[in-house]
Amino acid sequence: MERPYLKPLPGAIRGTAYKQVDRKIHLDFCAAIDTNRYSASPNLVGKTANVRLYKAHLEIWVEGKFDCKHVYEKRRHKRIVPP
Repeated sequence: MERPYLKPLPGAIRGTAYKQVDRKIHLDFCAAIDTNRYSASPNLVGKTANVRLYKAHLEIWVEGKFDCKHVYEKRRHKRIVPP
């Protein structure tokens, strides 16, 4: 019934799909994803983060606010903290 009125999504939205997981920000101000630990802002320790897992990177969001972005680390059991 409504199908004739639907429009395709704009190209900018395509390819932005992600999977979201919730992770606690630990005392080392990192969130654990697979075997690695990705840093967040130190003031977020103890909070729950929504981690958006994209194809090539991840984003850490807390309380609806963007905190940081990391490219996936290929090695295992690493702690990733940008300089």
